[in-house]
Amino acid sequence: MVEEIDIYRAANLLIKQHGEEAALFAAMQADEFLKKGDLDGKVMWLAVISAIEELSPTFGHSSCRIHWESCDPCLSR
Repeated sequence: MVEEIDIYRAANLLIKQHGEEAALFAAMQADEFLKKGDLDGKVMWLAVISAIEELSPTFGHSSCRIHWESCDPCLSR
């Protein structure tokens, strides 16, 4: 199991590397893990998306909706 601090570290790194595209990158990673049948990996990337939302003041899920329709953070808004 991935520690919460590591989720936030990953989210912070993705925001620095990808800016507004950080959530899209994380969603693509979640999608790849799902394609491989790795549900734990998918859940971990969904947690990263949630952390990106929390850490980024300008975060919006519009890019996520383009990539896949069943994004849990989007659906829970």
